[in-house]
Amino acid sequence: MRNLLLIGVILSLMVMPVSAANHSKVVETAVTSANSTSLAVATTATIYTKSFPIKSVADDTDIGVAYVVTPATSDVGIWFEQSTQRPTTEGSSDVTYMITDVIKAVTTDGSWHLATVDSAELMYGRFKLVGASTNPATAVLTIKYVK
Repeated sequence: MRNLLLIGVILSLMVMPVSAANHSKVVETAVTSANSTSLAVATTATIYTKSFPIKSVADDTDIGVAYVVTPATSDVGIWFEQSTQRPTTEGSSDVTYMITDVIKAVTTDGSWHLATVDSAELMYGRFKLVGASTNPATAVLTIKYVK
């Protein structure tokens, strides 16, 4: 029940920044390198979202993450990566990025979930998504984050 309440709060803040201890928090949606909010993870696709600055995250402040995969039979792993710079090519693997948080090794139920990234230490972050071979061509993940 607590997770549903927190997800509701995050989703309701999508249009309104919230100030907390001199740090304005904003809800954003993860996008592909082509700025699409539909993160397609068909079959064994590996998708890297567009990087975003995380240096603005205050010390000791987590990044809240809400995510959902559709259809519910889809199987997607979600990791958070960080680096000191933007990738050479958005949407591609980059040796300067390292996985710092496993958000969900697998999500398969089609419900919204809430997680946190508690180690936002570097300048930029992005999500790495990996589909399973059983995923339909219509498998899509949506990620919203608060920073």
